[in-house]
Amino acid sequence: MPSPDHPRLELNAGLLSSRPDASGAGISTYVARTLRALAETQADCAPAWQVQVWLNRSEHPGLPFQRRATHWHVSRPLARIMWEQTALPLALRVGRPDLFHGMVNVLPIACPAPSLVTVMDLSFLRTRTTVPGPRRRYLQVLCGRSARRASRVLAISRATANDVRHYFDVPSSRIEVVPVPAEPQVEAPADSPDFVRSLPDNYLLHLGTLEPRKNLGWLIEAFAAWLEHTGADWHLVLAGAPGWGGEAARLEAAGRRVDLTERGRGRWCGRGGGAGAASPRGWRPRCAGWT
Repeated sequence: MPSPDHPRLELNAGLLSSRPDASGAGISTYVARTLRALAETQADCAPAWQVQVWLNRSEHPGLPFQRRATHWHVSRPLARIMWEQTALPLALRVGRPDLFHGMVNVLPIACPAPSLVTVMDLSFLRTRTTVPGPRRRYLQVLCGRSARRASRVLAISRATANDVRHYFDVPSSRIEVVPVPAEPQVEAPADSPDFVRSLPDNYLLHLGTLEPRKNLGWLIEAFAAWLEHTGADWHLVLAGAPGWGGEAARLEAAGRRVDLTERGRGRWCGRGGGAGAASPRGWRPRCAGWT
């Protein structure tokens, strides 16, 4: 039970993943870095908080917090939703934390504690046709309800904060903009795959999961038109894990249509380290929350 001397924070980190696919990309990276920053700053808190993290099973043993496994297959969306809305609120009612943080878009409907919810973006409302119907409806209902009921909404950008106000009618007084920082230093390790060592001198990089909402088809067409107009000796590199919706195959077909693939000016590098953490300068995805 929480005590006045040691208040307790519980966090839902069920989407933290170490898998080498889209599940270990941007959202998982955000969760991992948030937990790491929390561990680094916890000693400066007064009073010291007790921190408990809900994880998908018992992976990630390096976290210096009390860990609780869900014991559900929460890597599967339906199982995760059921756990978040049934088993998790029951556990919170028993444990009675002083604060609960839903780290990705959603809180339990029956959350019995003061709460924070982080909202990444509202692409499921802004670009509805790029998000599958069941997923869009689930997020519209649960994210909206969570944002309206949370003690504070943490938006990762001003754009997301504006959308939360517009779509969910949450007052500015309950929204905090907490940007996602880049790593202080990014460099290729010595054992980088061959494709990293073989990159050309001049290239435009997109780093992120390949999804319809990222507007990468437009990027391919614009890049091809720019090459045709300028004759520049540049390449387009898409680095990231294939996401949902068969986007990787569509992008490959788009590259062939504008002859980027045949001319050797476009390549897909699969998942890059920290995929989802950056976007190229001068180009904006349809809605990813990073502005």
